[in-house]
Amino acid sequence: MFPKGVTADAIILRAARPISAFMAVTHIEGAEIFTLDGRRALDVVEEHLNAPLTDTAGHPSRIMTLGLKLGEQWESGTPDDYVNRLIVTADREKGSVTLFEPDFYEGALVQLMQNDPEMMLNIARDRVAAATMRCEGGRQPFLRLYIDCAGRASAMSGALVEEADVVAEALPDDTPFLGFYSGVEIAPLYGRSRPLDWTGVLATYSREG
Repeated sequence: MFPKGVTADAIILRAARPISAFMAVTHIEGAEIFTLDGRRALDVVEEHLNAPLTDTAGHPSRIMTLGLKLGEQWESGTPDDYVNRLIVTADREKGSVTLFEPDFYEGALVQLMQNDPEMMLNIARDRVAAATMRCEGGRQPFLRLYIDCAGRASAMSGALVEEADVVAEALPDDTPFLGFYSGVEIAPLYGRSRPLDWTGVLATYSREG
């Protein structure tokens, strides 16, 4: 807990775009989705990929997420309007896919999301400098904290450079900067704090000058 005069301003860095139409979750138990639009979930996902989602051990051959769009469902959106859930494994016999968190529900409309390493780096370059330059009312930043999904590291994402390095280089001043990799990131989105997957959350803490 920080004193009353301390403010935290957070930005969320994303890198996923939809590659499918909306699909209804029609059977889910915890984090395991059995059917989408009444069909085996794994079959639906692999049809969009035109390739197997997992290897023989059940490990995903690529990073894929299911995205739940917040706000107006049918209006055009951006990556900022989605809460994404990483597909961590699949069961070929049951035809199910399992997500990283168990918070999706029957009736939810989701889209298959493709993570884009180039988008990830471009968003980091463009947004970090612009967002951290603003400190309204003469407030003075004293700490920046970056919580970064481990999947965004180059070894996992396939990016040619480390996204965390891009973020650090885009910071506009020498305010102390602390970062670490995580499994789940948490940030305010559409009025409340939410768990997020495959994002970077950069918080700037400032005090009155």
